[in-house]
Amino acid sequence: MLAFSPLEGGEEDMAIPNMSDEQMRAALKELEQATYNHDQWADNLYGTLICRLAPDERDINRDAHHMCRFGQWYYKAGGAVLSSHPGFAEIGLEHERMHQYAASLLRASADGAPISTKDYERFVTALKRLRLEIATVQHELEGALFNLDPLTGTPSRIGMLSKLREMQEFVRRDHPCVIAMMDLDRFKSINDTYGHLVGDNVLVGVSHYIAAHLRPYDKMFRYGGEEFLLCLTDTDLSAGQVIMDRLRSELASLQFETNGKGPVGVTVSCGLALLAPELAVERSIDRADKALYIAKEGGAKPRGDVGFQLGRRAARRPLTRATHGRSVGPVTKHSQNCINRRSRADVHSSKEFISMTYVQVIATLRPAWASSCSRCRR
Repeated sequence: MLAFSPLEGGEEDMAIPNMSDEQMRAALKELEQATYNHDQWADNLYGTLICRLAPDERDINRDAHHMCRFGQWYYKAGGAVLSSHPGFAEIGLEHERMHQYAASLLRASADGAPISTKDYERFVTALKRLRLEIATVQHELEGALFNLDPLTGTPSRIGMLSKLREMQEFVRRDHPCVIAMMDLDRFKSINDTYGHLVGDNVLVGVSHYIAAHLRPYDKMFRYGGEEFLLCLTDTDLSAGQVIMDRLRSELASLQFETNGKGPVGVTVSCGLALLAPELAVERSIDRADKALYIAKEGGAKPRGDVGFQLGRRAARRPLTRATHGRSVGPVTKHSQNCINRRSRADVHSSKEFISMTYVQVIATLRPAWASSCSRCRR
């Protein structure tokens, strides 16, 4: 069983995508300083070209992009902090290309040859693209910091919907995504028994652990209270179940300190739904939330579950015949008895129905039952 105390650290375990809020602040500060140093380098370059001064030998070297102060930061401290950011590699490419064009201008100037307009424009264009890439990374880091939940350091709901809508475009390109709603079980009892400070530490520890053990391209948001929303990229429901079952099992093994009252553990329940490309994002979230409700209220396990038990309680509710959510008339008494009998065998074991309502599951399964029950064909 793993021991864990948020009071003794944990910030280093945070990943947004693989960075804590403190790391992002430090990265922003370093990036601003590196950008200032590069602007100073560019000013000196213009002076050298205009005044026909002798160029710095480092600037005409093949590895000039490693030797300027920006390059020294990029390939050392910068790489250690920002290497996981997808825009960081683009900065390096544009920086190297810009130095190649700058070296060409400096050599021509040192040889007394005229500098062509084409060569100068290539340099200026590369410099502008480099600054654009730097500004883009700065803007994303600043936006992430603005959207962070102040307690846990995870992204809050402020930018959640816009991020999920971006992921819908990914889904439309044939890359499935799963939304997972996660809720800490009986969290109120932790606050009541150990106090809100311990409860806050549990929330921080759980969020840090989850973020540190997700894939770099997955996303996590604090949905509210003790609920978190995860977006699992390029993942279908079966793979999503494997990921969430692993996280549930690992979180259940964590122990949190309680200031002298003995360690406390926590379990979580989860509900999964596909991020549907044709529906509003809010609808997909609602489906995952309903699956979470089933996991918490209808699960057989006493602590923690994933929302795969569709039908366990829903079978007792009045049903209407439906085809993908469209009501087409009442269910006969025979049909309901047949549905309830067969749903116990089919619905409980079908992972593909996680994001469906119960009546949608029945509508999907009905054709398979018709061969053995002619009255269900009506």
